Amino acid sequence: MERKPIILPKEFGMKMIEALESGTYKKTEGTLYEMGSHCALGVGANCNGADNLDLMYFGSYSDEVLKPKLLKILPECVIENESFQNIIMNMNDGCSKVTIKSFEKSFLVKFDKPENDNSGTMWIYSFKEIAQWMRNNVKLV
Repeated sequence: MERKPIILPKEFGMKMIEALESGTYKKTEGTLYEMGSHCALGVGANCNGADNLDLMYFGSYSDEVLKPKLLKILPECVIENESFQNIIMNMNDGCSKVTIKSFEKSFLVKFDKPENDNSGTMWIYSFKEIAQWMRNNVKLV
């Protein structure tokens, strides 16, 4: 099987990387936005123009309204369940070593062990680690 590259629009990707590195966002897991905190995908969406209220409700009953609105300002790979979204979600919320190996087998990517690896079975990455991963693995075009 041929390994595929992860590709993002350059402007979106650079804004997301810089926002993840900035230290201005608080981290949450399992949702794009909740009570002043974002997951890594939520950071990328917010710094590129998505409203926090829309992020909070995305994935709920209002998707038929929100999805077209968000697709006007965000790349499809952030909204749809595609490779970039899936990888970043797993890095933010917790990624098993089996999942990491599956990503490395399917895509042109490499994962380093996160700095605060206390769990042993699940790797959870900080925003700065996700930003560095993007710099090393995502092709910005």
